[in-house]
Amino acid sequence: MTESEPQLPDVEFRLHLGFHKTASTHIQRILDHNHENLKRFGTYVVPHKRLRNKYTRVTETFANQQIGMDYGEPITREEYDALAADFWKSVPFDRFDRVVLSEENVAGHVGQCVFPGLLYRFPKTYMRYFRAALPVPATEIDVVIRSYDTFFASCYLEYISSTGAHRYISAEEMMTKVMVNTPSWLEVLDMLAQVFSRAKINVWVYEDLRETMPQLLEDLTGRPADRLIPMDDTSRSRASPSGTVLAEFEKVVRADGVQAGLDAWKDLKEQFGQTKGAAFVPWSDRDQAHLQRLYQSDIAQLAANPRFTLRRPSEGLA
Repeated sequence: MTESEPQLPDVEFRLHLGFHKTASTHIQRILDHNHENLKRFGTYVVPHKRLRNKYTRVTETFANQQIGMDYGEPITREEYDALAADFWKSVPFDRFDRVVLSEENVAGHVGQCVFPGLLYRFPKTYMRYFRAALPVPATEIDVVIRSYDTFFASCYLEYISSTGAHRYISAEEMMTKVMVNTPSWLEVLDMLAQVFSRAKINVWVYEDLRETMPQLLEDLTGRPADRLIPMDDTSRSRASPSGTVLAEFEKVVRADGVQAGLDAWKDLKEQFGQTKGAAFVPWSDRDQAHLQRLYQSDIAQLAANPRFTLRRPSEGLA
């Protein structure tokens, strides 16, 4: 190290990076809820909302410019560096043994899965600019993958909740694109490994989380999950979209157009939420089985790849 190079703090910097629709919001709520509690044990949680608004969106805006997409106010490289540096000044790396953050938008947004029928459209570019301004190298990364059939179905419902009429795509169009493109978590994870070349990468399986979530939380925080302060979920009641919601939405679209359907979406969610309607399963039995076989094949390949640590209940997780 030369005299001009600052000495990095000796800290474990652990990142939970999604992906979408894999309980990321649940994890973020638990981490934020335990922010003060975990400080007593040497762990600092980067507040999620501030991370999203003050850092992730800055890196996304700058990445969009490099791709050639005009989303948001343009910023220069100097502004990108200054905004990122200003954010990280607020994170006390030198006062804690461990710093933890959770951000599922590092690879892109759900729209960049739904609209092109891909597992993100420019994941490596977004990852690169998220990583580029981190003041401390990530030591360990946790990601959760999900079966392609339910991942894209869940992404579609979220996408419809926030899109405009000019970016509307029917479920049938999305499914056709997915089947043509043949999604692969292996490709996305390979990009992640290239960008975060020095970090250990743990891959968790969404379908296992009922068993493995306590271990994932312990790995992130350094504290057993039953020692974390529990949340009172009764204060947060939100209707989730279901297949019934989408069926009612499509009736409105056929009768009155896309904009009318989008305008009615919130009311339809309240009326036909997940607990009141059927699950959204858009695939034919044949296509669903095909996507599930692809997923299981990817999991088998991940298990054999020494670059990744696949975390399954069969691996002796508590």
